[in-house]
Amino acid sequence: VIITGGTETGHSEGGPLSHGSGYKIDLKPTPELNAYITSHSIGSHNRGDAIEYIFPDGTLLARENPGVDNDHWDLTLVDKNSPPGGKSNNIDETLR
Repeated sequence: VIITGGTETGHSEGGPLSHGSGYKIDLKPTPELNAYITSHSIGSHNRGDAIEYIFPDGTLLARENPGVDNDHWDLTLVDKNSPPGGKSNNIDETLR
């Protein structure tokens, strides 16, 4: 797994679960990582700018900018202790 982005400047700072607050990292897509994400997630939805895959522990992975120079997986780490206003750890609410 190759980390291509973290808390450096240049990322959107929207919301408490952002790159700047340490809840997000970007990963380089590889055939192995892509296959793992798509085959081990428990659901997915279109968040508007990307397809987001959901895992049982609340982790979210979205493929951003596929096929262009900045192609990456946007990894959001969330759990039952997410900060107020953060994304829900409830899978049903996330899929709505």
